[in-house]
Amino acid sequence: MTKLYYITHPSVNLDKLKLPHEWGLSEKGFDEAKKLIEMNFWKEVDKVYSSFEPKSWQVADLVNEKYGLEYEKIQDLGEADRTKTPFFTFG
Repeated sequence: MTKLYYITHPSVNLDKLKLPHEWGLSEKGFDEAKKLIEMNFWKEVDKVYSSFEPKSWQVADLVNEKYGLEYEKIQDLGEADRTKTPFFTFG
């Protein structure tokens, strides 16, 4: 049986000068990602996919470093459009 593990990115560095799809992981996010890659399910993983966003491929990079799992970036895995979210002001 094929299994699919969907992992959302950990905590990000909220930067009002950048659009959400440009954000990377915060220090807390890197700590969370490091805990994630120590979990046992990785031994079952054959393929990793990431969006083109830093917060996503930064996790995929850590997985690659630890397990040697190459990853493929896919455009359609990107951030939902949050540019209309009132919390943020872009421009």
